[in-house]
Amino acid sequence: MAKEIEEDLKSNGIISISQFSNNHEFQIIKAELGNEQTMNKLINEGLFIGYKKLKVEKYIQPVKIIQCYNCQKFGHFASNCKVKETTCAKCSGEHRVKECKVTILKCANCGNEHTSSYGGCPFKQNKLKEKIEQINTKTTTFLRSYSSTVNGELNKMSNIEVEIKNFGNKIDKLDEKTTELIKNLEIRLSNLIDNKIIAIVNKKITECNEITENKIKATHDKIDQVTQKINDTQNSVKKQINKAFEDLKTQQVTFQIDIFRGFWPKTNYQTHKLNLL
Repeated sequence: MAKEIEEDLKSNGIISISQFSNNHEFQIIKAELGNEQTMNKLINEGLFIGYKKLKVEKYIQPVKIIQCYNCQKFGHFASNCKVKETTCAKCSGEHRVKECKVTILKCANCGNEHTSSYGGCPFKQNKLKEKIEQINTKTTTFLRSYSSTVNGELNKMSNIEVEIKNFGNKIDKLDEKTTELIKNLEIRLSNLIDNKIIAIVNKKITECNEITENKIKATHDKIDQVTQKINDTQNSVKKQINKAFEDLKTQQVTFQIDIFRGFWPKTNYQTHKLNLL
């Protein structure tokens, strides 16, 4: 059961608890929370432990005043008291409380019939009011100082925001200039690349033209050489043909003469030999 309660407390953001009051009619438990948001939520909605809802209120530290048990005055402890004579808390006489035999009470601070430690003592109440006023004054001063500091910091933050905004505007302008510069560089680079490419292409075309012209010239030279060889071959063939034709003519004449000799009478042949030759 204790573990379940501990888990419920942790789930509600409670860090630690301590018993504040153990009255028979009710119990008051002081709990430490992680943050103010959790506290406000528990105050508004309550704290559920199992099936039971508990009321939650903000704890306010009670104002206490220091009272000396030696002289019964306020504002210091007995260990720091400079009065040598001890004042009785019952009758305000110069003796210890345990030595007091008086039955009539008398406050050492206001003179009324109650002990010097009585919580309702008018003198003590005035001291409590003075302390509360001092606390309020200190709190007000602190809040004013804190407010001034906060306002100053807010003003600084406002100035910083303005500076950041101005800086952002400068960055935007710088970004625009950078974009424009990059665009111009891209255009220039593109033009430069195009010019380089055109120059390279023109150079390659010129080189190709020169190579082509040289090849064409070499081809023409070879054609001329081949043509010359063909002409020489044709002339040689013609010469051979003419020579062969001349030889054929001579052979025909010789053949005809031989035929003629076969049919012509030998005597006549010999008679007319000189004439034929």
